[in-house]
Amino acid sequence: MNNETTIPSVMTVSYGSQGDYPSPVYQQTSDVEYQKLDLRGMSMIYASGDRGAGCEGRKLAPAYPAVSVYVTSVGSTRFLSGNSGEEGAVQAFGSGGGFAYTTPMPSYQQDAVRGYLSSGVTLPPPSAFNASNRGTPDVAALGSEHFQAINGGVVTCWWLCICTSFWSYCNSSQ
Repeated sequence: MNNETTIPSVMTVSYGSQGDYPSPVYQQTSDVEYQKLDLRGMSMIYASGDRGAGCEGRKLAPAYPAVSVYVTSVGSTRFLSGNSGEEGAVQAFGSGGGFAYTTPMPSYQQDAVRGYLSSGVTLPPPSAFNASNRGTPDVAALGSEHFQAINGGVVTCWWLCICTSFWSYCNSSQ
């Protein structure tokens, strides 16, 4: 897109790599390209992953490029009871999230992460993640029990891509 005169204001991507990250050089090169797009006014919206925090040995592995500080990482939630009220992470698939291995935490996350870590939520062992690095997702949306008409019937769907599309719409509607 570097050679394009005009580019979209938002791009949404619903895939990533959990645990089997691309090389550090690839990640650094990608981050430079994301920065270029950011400077031109494009928001990059990435799904936080469909395998929870992933697992690489005994360490949790959130999805790349969702851990990049140059993209917005989107997770998926569900209602804990019925069709309204308190929400929690989707369990039909493991809505991705966690702390990056190597990406430092941006300053805008520090207060929220500090609050989350001290909230009393049950956490994995400290050796499984680096709470001082970038946390994902940045935002989340309701991603469970959407209804879709297929072949004359209605089926219930659980899709993280619905959430990334929703946040892309919200971002482009401003």
